[in-house]
Amino acid sequence: MTAQWTPSLATLRRALLYRAGLGLLLALLAATWGDSPPLDRLSLLDVGAAIGIVVATGLGVLYRLRTGGHPYWLGFSLVAGDFLATTLLVWFSGPIDGPLVFLYPLAVVSTSFLLGPGASYYGAAIAFMLQGSGYLVLGGPDLETAGQELVLNGLLLVALAALSDGLANRLHRHEVRAQRRDRDVRTLTDLAEQVLERVDSGLLVVDGRGYIQLSNPEGEHLLGEVKDPENTHLGHRLPALNRLFRDWKADQGPAGGELTTLIPEEEEEQVSHVVAYRFTPLGSHEGGTTLIHLYDLTEARERQHEQERTERLAALGRLSANLAHEIRNPLSAIQHAGQLLAEKGTDTRMTGIIQKEADRLNDWVETLLHHLRPPTGQARTLELEPLVANAARLLGSEGDSDGGGRLDWEVPSGLTACIDEGHLQQILWNLGVNAIRHGGTVDGEGSCIRARAITSGATRIEILDRGPGIPVGKREQVFEPFYTTAARGTGLGLGLVRELVEANNGIITIEDRPDGGACIAVELPTQCHGGGKLEFDSSDCR
Repeated sequence: MTAQWTPSLATLRRALLYRAGLGLLLALLAATWGDSPPLDRLSLLDVGAAIGIVVATGLGVLYRLRTGGHPYWLGFSLVAGDFLATTLLVWFSGPIDGPLVFLYPLAVVSTSFLLGPGASYYGAAIAFMLQGSGYLVLGGPDLETAGQELVLNGLLLVALAALSDGLANRLHRHEVRAQRRDRDVRTLTDLAEQVLERVDSGLLVVDGRGYIQLSNPEGEHLLGEVKDPENTHLGHRLPALNRLFRDWKADQGPAGGELTTLIPEEEEEQVSHVVAYRFTPLGSHEGGTTLIHLYDLTEARERQHEQERTERLAALGRLSANLAHEIRNPLSAIQHAGQLLAEKGTDTRMTGIIQKEADRLNDWVETLLHHLRPPTGQARTLELEPLVANAARLLGSEGDSDGGGRLDWEVPSGLTACIDEGHLQQILWNLGVNAIRHGGTVDGEGSCIRARAITSGATRIEILDRGPGIPVGKREQVFEPFYTTAARGTGLGLGLVRELVEANNGIITIEDRPDGGACIAVELPTQCHGGGKLEFDSSDCR
């Protein structure tokens, strides 16, 4: 017997049906022609006992099939029941010359298919010994005739065992190959599904009539909005592509090109995109299926522009760092010379200009270097009320000196945020200075710092002003280094603020106030042990 052999569940179910059919047939024969050959030598008790053995074995195997029995031992139980029922019928109908001795070869063949290659020889040996034992126990024809019958039956059993073993071996090899192919197919199917899920191109498989048989997520995205899930025709999903497909099928159009389509974006808004397409036949060109490859050129160009912008900013950062270091040395000399001239009483107005402009340039260099260095700090849970109050007080003096508006604040007592204290002070200072300088006042209301808890387990700090606001198209650009609209601005403040916010696992966004003005919202974790990434809360700035 082969150690790796295990009968399949389907084989066991077929074996149960086969035995149920034989048992029913034997019962009908016994009830109808019980006094006629070949059942005339058997009593109803003998037939009933044999049927009972088959039924009991079948029910036991069926139960174990449902409760998780091992298939090999279930097959062994069926074979044991076969030999027991066969021996009962053969012995009491004549173990040597009886009409039912043909049942032993059937049991041998059954052994081979249920227990695997090699098992049929064991079955033949057991059948031969049982037949001989029946003669010794119950008697029969004379010894010479019985010996000849036994030898012939033994040869028949061996021949059948060899034949059934060859068939079982071949079946076993086929099953092994089939299982291996099935595993390979499942592996390749899973691999193909993973590739289709992750590929950044849209893939559609369309039959000859234009119905979509298969599509990946990117393909569904490029097809646009689903109007009727039941209608999978390409003309229903993307009519322009369907017209190009029909022309190509009729050999009147190219196999590839570009088309313009509307693709749903955020907030269900549809945006025009340029999509490249290519038709590849998978069968015959006339009636077979077609693979349609779609690629979003608009998105690809945006990614390319973003990459180029990132590379330019990186190069600009390296250049700025070198420039700042080169400026620092002569700047220190200028500052020192201005101090010496002031001490000697030389033209106070001119030395004041030198000192003021040198200090301004030094502040710019420090800000630039601070922007280029990765933010470092130790985030901890801070109570915001005293920190915001202190920042508002300092910013109020800045507003008085610059002629800007006042800065109010509104923070609930006990409200906390997880952030480095120095980073928070820098964020409030930079955003507050911008609000004071550009915010203005409306009906006596000026700029304000407000903080509140939001439902996502985060704290939201809002810096609000009454200025002209920031256009939607500029809201990402204002965070870029050196972008500024002020005559004396450095263009580094907001970029530094975003770096500090993101270094503390926060989010910064720019919104409009309903009554005019800008709202810069900073969201930070309420506690330092919450974990997880924040998602922007779409609460309106009021």
